[in-house]
Amino acid sequence: MRFQSPYQHSEEQLKFLKKLYLRQDDRSRQEDFLLISAAASQGLPIFPEVYSCAKKKYPQKPVRMAMSSLALQWKAIRRIGCLQDNFDNEKLVSEMYSLDKAYFERGEIHPKKLLVVFTTMYNNFYVSNLVLLSMLQELGVSVLILKDASVFNYLRGTSDFGDDLEATAIRIQELQTAQEINEVYVTGFSSGGYASLFISSLINCSGYLGFSIRSDLSPQSTLHSGKFFTEDVRRKISPRWLTDLRKTLLEKDGGVSRKLFFGAGSNLDAGHAKHLIGVKGLSIYGIENCGHVTPAPLLIKNLFQEEFRRLIF
Repeated sequence: MRFQSPYQHSEEQLKFLKKLYLRQDDRSRQEDFLLISAAASQGLPIFPEVYSCAKKKYPQKPVRMAMSSLALQWKAIRRIGCLQDNFDNEKLVSEMYSLDKAYFERGEIHPKKLLVVFTTMYNNFYVSNLVLLSMLQELGVSVLILKDASVFNYLRGTSDFGDDLEATAIRIQELQTAQEINEVYVTGFSSGGYASLFISSLINCSGYLGFSIRSDLSPQSTLHSGKFFTEDVRRKISPRWLTDLRKTLLEKDGGVSRKLFFGAGSNLDAGHAKHLIGVKGLSIYGIENCGHVTPAPLLIKNLFQEEFRRLIF
């Protein structure tokens, strides 16, 4: 059950965006907004031209404000020094936009520090995988980017990194041994959040950073699990992985520092974050005037990359 969406960051989407860009005179309002938002979050060079055109077509103040926010995000992304070189690397672009192939890169400065990234079902981390990798390359750490473009959110494993969370944890530990890595950090956003937090309890984790995650998928939970995580999806997942992570983390020894961001404007995300209050070493931070997409305001304030720096160093 692969998730299909025009917002999924893939090579097909890049081709689709290119076609939209060339259709300057007959794009619909929805297509305009898809193009401008995708160009911003992926740091595409076409953004300034698309933004300028959209400003003329849509003078309404709320629309202008939303587009101005996207412009700030794009500028923050384009300040990443190695981004354009990565865009020019066709092989790397193909690997980053591939929907089901994990990617590992050994850090040039701190190779023995590893950050494991659980991307979303949209094959991104709000920003594209290529943008995120470029940010992390500036930190010089080793990076493992995991992908699951299905509705199962890693709970039935991935196509190339094990068939469930336990197998994924074993593969991470095997990679750690093979690469002589001393410290493993984990991060996840949105649909990659629950599995990433679970994995942080299954491996020897040095620190965790989560954005807008789920914390309780147990059958008796009163917290909503999201519109895509339906009863049909649940039935196809082992009950072992549908649990209350608060109980799981409370049963573990303390010592792991975990930090969560949630949008104060999202009752769903706030509920899952606050559910974890009381877990030793875990802190939560609500971002005002923000819904589900918590990386965006951090990006605008030049704090997104900084949070990864704080996590690892």
